[in-house]
Amino acid sequence: MDILSTGENAVIMRKIAIVLMGLISFSASVRAETVFEYGAGVVAVSLPAYPGSKDQDSYVLPLPYFYYKDDHIKVDREGLVGNLFQSNRWKLEASFSGAIPVNSDKSSVRTGMPDLGWTLEAGPRLLFYITEPEKRKGYLRAQLFGRKAFATDFSYLDQIGYRAGFGLESEQVISTWNDKTLFWSNRLTFNWANAEYLNYFYGVSDQYATSDRPAYRSHAGYAVTEFSSGIAVKFDHMMLAAFARYDNFSGSSATDSPLLQTNSNFTVGLGLIWIIGSNKS
Repeated sequence: MDILSTGENAVIMRKIAIVLMGLISFSASVRAETVFEYGAGVVAVSLPAYPGSKDQDSYVLPLPYFYYKDDHIKVDREGLVGNLFQSNRWKLEASFSGAIPVNSDKSSVRTGMPDLGWTLEAGPRLLFYITEPEKRKGYLRAQLFGRKAFATDFSYLDQIGYRAGFGLESEQVISTWNDKTLFWSNRLTFNWANAEYLNYFYGVSDQYATSDRPAYRSHAGYAVTEFSSGIAVKFDHMMLAAFARYDNFSGSSATDSPLLQTNSNFTVGLGLIWIIGSNKS
């Protein structure tokens, strides 16, 4: 297992971002009333080189931690979220998220192809609480979202299509002891995308085609099913979290792409965060 330091390449930075979003997914709920909280930690993770890759890498990663929430804005695993409307069961949000670049030379199947730039996504998300959210018990909710995606290396800004999906999210308090609470979070999401979006990640133009990597263009349609699960427990100034994610590409519109090497991916990790500052005692 590699131990990484500051200055690693963009591929490793992308892995840090993925792990960070996974951990924040669970930490945000541990302090539902928190206005802000920040800290630093370390995580051990095993994950694919990129979605659909056969290559599985393992790392020990340092990472920052930050959570913020007020009546209008929330920063957590979803990125930046603005609350547009909320009732007892319904919530409409404007959400923004992004991903770190991918260095194609670090993947044998993408060698010689253009790198994938920073990706930014923005769009609405509609939430419906199937069970009324309760701070001490958790919730079950459905979500429906649509986002416009962009790519950039800060010298250009290209539109790369649309992504949409729906799914279920749950969070539950499964055990408490000595004033400590263990949270269990789950998410199941079905994703669709237009041709432009899928071809940004899985298309192969004629100029980059080889005998082992034939030219390929995808059509719009189903992209991937994602299931993630994790647990988190918070102590006085520390938080321990474990998470796993399964991606299934069976039936994807990009199934025939030479860049989509496998029908499924697994990501697993274990993290420890030290909370440095908070507005809550």
